[in-house]
Amino acid sequence: MNRFFQWRFAPKRKDASSPPQSGIGLYFYVLVTHFWKFVTLNLLLVAFALPVVTLPAATCAVNRVCVLLIREGNCFLWDDFFKEFRSSFRKSLPMGLLFGVGIAAGYYLVSLGLSNVQSIFGMLFLATGLFLSIGTALLGSWTFALLAMLPLRCADVLKNARALTGLEGKRDIAILATHAAVLAFTLMLLPFSLIPLPLFLLSLAQYTVCFLVNTAVQQRVIAPFEAAQKAKEALQ
Repeated sequence: MNRFFQWRFAPKRKDASSPPQSGIGLYFYVLVTHFWKFVTLNLLLVAFALPVVTLPAATCAVNRVCVLLIREGNCFLWDDFFKEFRSSFRKSLPMGLLFGVGIAAGYYLVSLGLSNVQSIFGMLFLATGLFLSIGTALLGSWTFALLAMLPLRCADVLKNARALTGLEGKRDIAILATHAAVLAFTLMLLPFSLIPLPLFLLSLAQYTVCFLVNTAVQQRVIAPFEAAQKAKEALQ
């Protein structure tokens, strides 16, 4: 009888399992837990990017929401999106123009090279265009993710993005693979891919990029800064 009362009225034990704190487990945990937020986020991106000139700010807003979900496990979707969109509108325009010109120039050179592929100049144009397109897409991914993470000037964000791009080779490959997978899926499955693209695919790609960038920023930027601050406080 005593054992029965001890079992019946004992405080309920909490589930010992807890959400993953890092790695692939955290990636899928956030994705599954907040699936419908990613759908809403994708629709917001499509709607706010339609004027084209607002695409850089919309990308920053999406990245900010993704970063909050990764770091804090939750967010106020509408408020956080609109707040970042407004605050980053002017700041992101120069970056959008810079990388937009890079992508356009890369596409033009690739097209020019393919149309003259039998000549040495065609091969040169093709190689230059591919290099420019890949480099712009990679550096742009780091830059726009950092814009949503760090309160820095554009020049400092670009400087950090270049440094991290050179230091994080494996993450660079993963970021490029993410963009390549979305592009291949879209082109190979047209017109059926036009359904998931505006519903989920774009936010999934940005979430994946932010997840990869966030880990590098935590390790190479935030952790050293916090260690330096603690060392400074210890000396004082």
